[in-house]
This record gives sequence, structure tokens and C-alpha cells, in this order.
Amino acid sequence: KIKIIKIDDHWESFKKYSNPQDIFEKISSYLDSNLEKYDKNIVIPTSSGYDSRLMNVLCKKKDKIFSCSYGVSENQENSHEVMIARELSKKLNTRHEFIKLNNYFDFENEWYNLYGPNIHLNGHYHFEFFRNLLDKFKFLQSSILISGIFGDVWSGKRSYESIEGPKDINKLSLSHDISIPEKFIKIKNNNNLEEEYYESNRKFINNAKYYPLLTCRLKINLINFLLRIPKQFGFKVISPFLSKEIINLILNLNPEELKNRKWQREYFKNKKLLFNLDKKNMEILNVLDLSTIKKYGFKELDVKILSNFIDKEYLEEINLL
Repeated sequence: KIKIIKIDDHWESFKKYSNPQDIFEKISSYLDSNLEKYDKNIVIPTSSGYDSRLMNVLCKKKDKIFSCSYGVSENQENSHEVMIARELSKKLNTRHEFIKLNNYFDFENEWYNLYGPNIHLNGHYHFEFFRNLLDKFKFLQSSILISGIFGDVWSGKRSYESIEGPKDINKLSLSHDISIPEKFIKIKNNNNLEEEYYESNRKFINNAKYYPLLTCRLKINLINFLLRIPKQFGFKVISPFLSKEIINLILNLNPEELKNRKWQREYFKNKKLLFNLDKKNMEILNVLDLSTIKKYGFKELDVKILSNFIDKEYLEEINLL
């Protein structure tokens, strides 16, 4: 009883190239309009990435900013994510706090209460992050949170694979090949949804400017946890990278500006906000998931049940890992 409704896709047409400075001014204006009468703490989850960095730079209420980070390495406080965020905070003269994560598998049920089995277990670490943040700083309850969600998708960070036909549609999803190879799946798809999708989006699929839009639409049900979870904890969430006007400006940059995020790198370079920290004291490996998995362990897959749908030997191989 799934009902599919098709609506017209009123996206702006791309004409002359936009200017990077127009983007920064538009984001700044977006933040100003949302924060104009707001006089409390402004929470910005801040990593080593460019998108959260940009939110910290363009938010004018520096005295209200409460940037917070979690580490992804063995020694979380020395993780590159935390150290670069801390350095940024020093440069901007804002407050920064480190939030340690230890037990995010404890929040498995909270994740399933949001999504059930519809989405793979992906955002439970955000439950622990916001819980630990509010336990430590109760006065942040009901604050505005500025998110850089989706910024990296539009930015030029990713290169996109060519889609030659319906069977290549999965390349749009940026799943990093973390999926069960089709040859091991017993359930055969008898509908024509891939073919229909390919035909209806043919003019967009291999257009570098539209490609990111299609990717985000395929992943929207998953990535919305970046907004949904902080709202569960009482934050009001705003994100410039969900503004159609701002997205259009970014996607309409000259391809040379988008390549390797040149438009952002030049901006941070001019503001002396590209950091070359001493790597001897900085841990760059992302082992957070691995260390958490080792702590909790995984139950073996139920081969008896799942072998009705997936190759038995493949399942048994996974259980040996």
C-alpha cells in the first residue's frame, strides 16, 4: 500500500557561474536572520572538516558560540577532529569543549525507536554525544544548534562515478561499496523501479551539477538523523546547507572552484584557518567504531533465518570475522 506521488522538480536552472564570495555572504545572511533576536548559547558540533569550520567563522555572535567535538581515535582528546576544532576555537576566541564517547551501543533502542529496521544502525553515536553534552552542560538545553549537514556533498569534496544504465543507480548512494554483493542475494527484484528512475532522471544523472542532488535524495531518509536526533534532545536546529538558494549558488560554481573544494580552501587560507598541527601529538586514525565493537561484541548472524534471503556460505564467512 505504498503510494507514490510524482511532483514537478522546480529546481533553478544553472546559468552564469556564481562567485564564492556570494556564497559566504549568503550563508552569513542566513545565520544572521535566524539568530537576529537570539541571545543564548549557540551550539556548533565542530569537527576538523570545512563545513562546521565555516559555521563557526560565519556566525557573528562569537561570544555565544559553544563549539563541541568528539574524537575518533584511541586517545579521543588527541584525535585530529578535536585538536583542529580546538585550534579553530582559539583563533576565533570562542568556547570549545571535548565530549568523550564510550557507550554508544547503549543507545541502540533509541535508534530503533526512531527508525525501526528501516535504516541500518548508523547514528546511535549522536545519541550519546548529545546526552553526554547535556549531562555535562545542562544550561545548553533548548539552545540553537547550527549544523553543517550536507555541506560536503555540495562542496566538491567528492568525485562522482559515471552512471551508464539502471544497474549503476546504486553508485549514486555513496555507500562506499559497503553492501552485500548482488550474487549472494537470493531475493530477485521483479519490479522496474531502477529502469523507471533511470529514465525519468536521465538528463540529470551525469550532469555534475545535479548529481549531488540525486545522491542526497536517495540518502535523505538516512541522513535526516543529523537533524532529527538533536531535535529529540530539545535543540532548535538550523543548517545553511539545506537552503535551496545556498545550494544552488554552490552547485553553480565554476568547476575549477569546486574541484577539491578550492573555493573553501582559498577562503580559509586567506583567513589563516588552515592548520598544520604537529602530527607527532595528533592521532589521525579513525578507530572509534572498532574500539566500541570490541567492547560490546556482536552476536552472530542467524544463518538459519537469513539464509532464506542471503547465501548461507557468505553469512557463515561473516560470522567468522
